[in-house]
Amino acid sequence: LLSGNILFADGWTRVQIIDYEYSTPNYRGFDLANHFCEHAGFDFDLDKYYPPQSVQTRFFKSYLMSASPELYAELKATTQLDAFLDAMYPLVNRFATSSHLYWGMWALIQAKHSPIDFDFITY
Repeated sequence: LLSGNILFADGWTRVQIIDYEYSTPNYRGFDLANHFCEHAGFDFDLDKYYPPQSVQTRFFKSYLMSASPELYAELKATTQLDAFLDAMYPLVNRFATSSHLYWGMWALIQAKHSPIDFDFITY
């Protein structure tokens, strides 16, 4: 999810997510890794903007609290939460390579077939 596609304005009571044309059912790890890759922005500076483990862990925790509050509560009660969050990091980040492959293939297809005058290969 590209951050530019998450809209919120003063006075709004909700967040608006736009631009769904590339959404597909996928592994949760891929979606999370792709989200982190999108932090690199249009310049795609992974060294500068790809979230470090501490930021990802905070994201995983917030995600877990929202997506599965029962599991979150169980992990916290059994003191397994930190181990679970630590295990998420390598699992999710393995999918970053898949995200790069996916969008690289997308760029090749767009370069060949898109009517838009844009340098997809360089992008």
